[in-house]
Amino acid sequence: MTAAEAAIFQKRLIKMIEYITTKEASEKWNISRRRVNTLCQEGKIPNVARVGNMWLIPSDSTKPLDGRSFKIPNNEVRRFCVSIEEIICEDFVVTADSIEKAIQVAVEKYQKEEFVLSPGNIESKQIMVYDKGNDTFTDWIEF
Repeated sequence: MTAAEAAIFQKRLIKMIEYITTKEASEKWNISRRRVNTLCQEGKIPNVARVGNMWLIPSDSTKPLDGRSFKIPNNEVRRFCVSIEEIICEDFVVTADSIEKAIQVAVEKYQKEEFVLSPGNIESKQIMVYDKGNDTFTDWIEF
C-alpha cells in the first residue's frame, strides 16, 4: 500500500467512527482543552487519531480516571485496616553476663510463661490506620 493509499484509507476509517474535538471533549468532561491534549499525547484515551495538529477523539470515549489524585465520592463507604497497640510495662530481673544474653533469657522466660505481664500496667496505647484504597498508612498516634 502506498502512502497516498494509506492516507485515503485513514480518512475513510476516520469517517466510519464519529469523533469529537478536544474542545468538545473538554466541555463534555468538564476539564481544560490542555488537559485533553495531554491525555491524548499520553495515550490515556483509546483510539484517538491525530490529523495534522488536531486530535480526534471517539465520541463514545469516557473521561479517563485522573491518576494524579484519587477522589472518592462523599457517600462512598470505605474499609480501613486499623492496628491498635497497647504497650504494657513490667520489670523482671534476670541474671546474665551480657545484654544480648539477658534479652535471650528474658524472651525464653516470657515464651515459657515464667514472665507474665499484669493487666492494668498499660504504659501507652497507639493506633495506626492503613487506607487500602490509597495504599497509605498514618503514623502511630497515641491515644
